[in-house]
Amino acid sequence: MEQGLINCHGRSGTFHEFRRALLRDIKSESVEIIDSNNVLVNVFPLSNWRARDKDDLGIMLLEMWAYICDSLSFYDEVLANEAYLRTSFLRPNLRKLDCFTGLPAPSGCRLCC
Repeated sequence: MEQGLINCHGRSGTFHEFRRALLRDIKSESVEIIDSNNVLVNVFPLSNWRARDKDDLGIMLLEMWAYICDSLSFYDEVLANEAYLRTSFLRPNLRKLDCFTGLPAPSGCRLCC
């Protein structure tokens, strides 16, 4: 982590970024299957999918997955911020991190172990 940062910018994406990436890669997604002649074949099962309406079940599932990715990304950033003394803001985490350093707490500091 760089010195002087007040928070880590570790968020990997937002809902809109995840949704856009999922929609962009839909047609190029391939699956390997074994056909009736026992030959391994690459198949693009969603290459003909044209639905882009919000009422489409596939779009709803895709957006639900984008929401899940957004939530996980948020909590990942929070956990990353709590892992460093400079960026942590929850008192129990500050106490734990302060104890790990082994340095005496400055006078007047309320983070004593």
